[in-house]
Amino acid sequence: MDYEDFLLVHLVPLISSPLDGGSSADIGRVSSAFWNGERIQTMGRAVRWAEHLSELDDYHGRATKLILDIAGVNDSRADFGGLKKALRRGGPYWLEAGAEDEDDLFDVLTLDPSIAALGSLRADGIELFDQAMEISDACIPILYIQDGKVLFRRRIDDLFTVCRSITEMGYESCIIMDLDSLGGSMDKSFWNRLSSLDIGCIPAGGIDPEDIPFLVRSGYESAVLDPRIAAKPRQEDALRPLETEHTLAKPRHSGQWTGQ
Repeated sequence: MDYEDFLLVHLVPLISSPLDGGSSADIGRVSSAFWNGERIQTMGRAVRWAEHLSELDDYHGRATKLILDIAGVNDSRADFGGLKKALRRGGPYWLEAGAEDEDDLFDVLTLDPSIAALGSLRADGIELFDQAMEISDACIPILYIQDGKVLFRRRIDDLFTVCRSITEMGYESCIIMDLDSLGGSMDKSFWNRLSSLDIGCIPAGGIDPEDIPFLVRSGYESAVLDPRIAAKPRQEDALRPLETEHTLAKPRHSGQWTGQ
């Protein structure tokens, strides 16, 4: 398989609402994220959406982005007005806004994403995925995984059982988010075990461009990359003489995979 045929989707944890613990000045900011055992939590430097979008487009042109609305995913409190303002440019994008029912799904679809991503964290069960299939063919499930199990709002299910069920509904692919690796490093043994799934699996959680050769060899055709948030240079770095070793904090991701 040619690496150029591998679909890279960029995870964008977006702070769209002050309800998630931020202030009104934080709305429309992007940060890295990790799973703290109960919810997805932002970490590190937060940058304006426009700044992050410009950096992505410099590397990738019109890169595909998976927008993860933090307030929506954690508490089903997505600010759709804030999302509409933040996402008025920057497509193509997939949107996960923490939809819990059909009404929420219609709210997501009004923002006209390329893909409406429906996460298991806010769903009572697979019934939401079945309902979504009847409403639009532009939907894809996100199965959030902890300790190898699918986390739904009120229960935990077996991953392979859930994948069989959504395949029977007619889904050809789903995103599998390994929460244990989000914000860290990919668990290769986990993805080795899942490479035989009947449904097309889009790996997410701790994925770095350097992991792509492994994913290709394992039979995957796409992946969601963890966020690339550039660190600000420290003041002492800026003042260091040029002839000395000059190191800045490097982002985990070096850009789109080129096969080199």
